[in-house]
Amino acid sequence: AAVKRYDERLKKSPDDEAALYIAIDVYSRLRKDAPKAAELLERYAALQKSSGRELRVTEAAQLAGEYVK
Repeated sequence: AAVKRYDERLKKSPDDEAALYIAIDVYSRLRKDAPKAAELLERYAALQKSSGRELRVTEAAQLAGEYVK
């Protein structure tokens, strides 16, 4: 249900930072879908960059971990 909910939110609003952040966790921890989690993390990083922010160390480490998986 969580996957469906956040996929729908992101279809309606691809730059919804909260939905994107939660979807990353859903795909990383619940679905264990590393490629999708990495894709979402890359989108999140791009959104952060466009807002003049950078990924936190924990987020960058999570992205690296998804690449390794």
